[in-house]
Amino acid sequence: MRYSNLLLGIRPFFPSALIVVGSAAAMVAIHQSQAAPGSPAAVGGEPLPLVRIEATRRVAEETSNPLRRLALRGEFTISRLGPANDGLQVFVLFSGTASNGVDYPAPPFLASIPAGESATRIAIVPSIDDLAEGIETVVATLSHCPPDTQPPLGIPCRLGFEIEPAHESATVFIRDDGISQASLRLTQPPDGAVLNWGQAITVEANAIDLDGYISHVEFLDGDQRIGESEIFFIRAPDPGTLITHTFEWDSAAPGPRVLTARAVRFDGTVVTSQQVSITVGPRPSQPVLTFNQPGRNDVFSTLDEIPILLRAFATDDVFLNAEIFANGLKIADASFCCWLCPCAHPLPGMETVLQIPVRPPSGGLSSRPWQGWTNVRAGLYYLTARAVGERGTTVAAGPVRIFVIDRALRIAVQREGTVALTIPEGSLAPGEYDLEASSDLLAWTRLGAFQPGNLAAFYFDRPPMGERRFYRSVFHQTLFP
Repeated sequence: MRYSNLLLGIRPFFPSALIVVGSAAAMVAIHQSQAAPGSPAAVGGEPLPLVRIEATRRVAEETSNPLRRLALRGEFTISRLGPANDGLQVFVLFSGTASNGVDYPAPPFLASIPAGESATRIAIVPSIDDLAEGIETVVATLSHCPPDTQPPLGIPCRLGFEIEPAHESATVFIRDDGISQASLRLTQPPDGAVLNWGQAITVEANAIDLDGYISHVEFLDGDQRIGESEIFFIRAPDPGTLITHTFEWDSAAPGPRVLTARAVRFDGTVVTSQQVSITVGPRPSQPVLTFNQPGRNDVFSTLDEIPILLRAFATDDVFLNAEIFANGLKIADASFCCWLCPCAHPLPGMETVLQIPVRPPSGGLSSRPWQGWTNVRAGLYYLTARAVGERGTTVAAGPVRIFVIDRALRIAVQREGTVALTIPEGSLAPGEYDLEASSDLLAWTRLGAFQPGNLAAFYFDRPPMGERRFYRSVFHQTLFP
């Protein structure tokens, strides 16, 4: 999954618009003195009920161990502000890391507030499975329309109310016991995975802290630290926010490996993930040169720096350098050594990792040792590489097909208030885009899929009146065999 390079903020009113587009963000402000004709804010002069959802009991437990009390039950409360003469029905869409119907019994997706009542409640009672799963999330989101299923449910949308944007969704946390306040869980690679030597391994961990947030995670193979992930936030996430940390492991040695993740909470306590056992296959008996990065059919933006990383091995030779080509034209030289690296000369039979070194500026030092392929125009590229060992062994890598497209998210606001969002070359990518919206850049809600054209991909949105809305596109790549 990849996010677009642009986030778009919308504050819909009417009709004069100011559009500011930069390399990192675009903002649209539309102003008018009164609501446009046909605004759903009122029917026949009467205001519509305003509906919201809250997690009134935000922690649910499988057991209360080691405490001697009943296990906690989670609870969502759906309430309305405004006329309560009639009953009101609202759809509730459930998501999160906990599996609906597995980790907890599936709640009804249509909630009803009876006539004369202002609220209704949905209980979340975890299923006891005796599995160490860490803290999991149940996210309930209000909707006018039913869940998107295949085949469709055939149930009409409910439109006789407004949803309060700031309380459109809420989260209940499911924990295994009665005391855990934070957890770290490895989600990739799966336990028991068998991977090829030279394959880039994505190590991913979900971090949750009910009292704060976890921004830094270390990844380990046994007792050896192999990498880390640190995320910096302009605004601190709300307590309990799920944060996903990812690390690309490019140098896994052959044999069995035991992976864990580790983090330190704000109070100094250490949180450790479960162990994940994997097996990395043996080095090949024949000389080999492979692309670890980029991967086959990877999709990049024209603004991206495309990572280049090769691995080379021969039982009786050693590779110090390689040439890299795109569509047959040389684009760079890769080396096992960089200008800032302490480079001990490798011996025959040793594996080498080859990357593009950064050349220091004249009279100065570079701020980093390696670089990728930069300033790449949109197009389809086949990457290959060639290396000659110190003893004359010749090896070749590739071809690896990659796509480079212009997928900046662009915006146009029409006079009637419709927002047209366009990804200029979105239909060229092997996959599809979803549009997500947020009012605070923290909680994101999927609005739907972009519609493909011959070249571009499009989405048309009608934001609620008075709501500040940010947009991002999320790319889901199609995996080729």
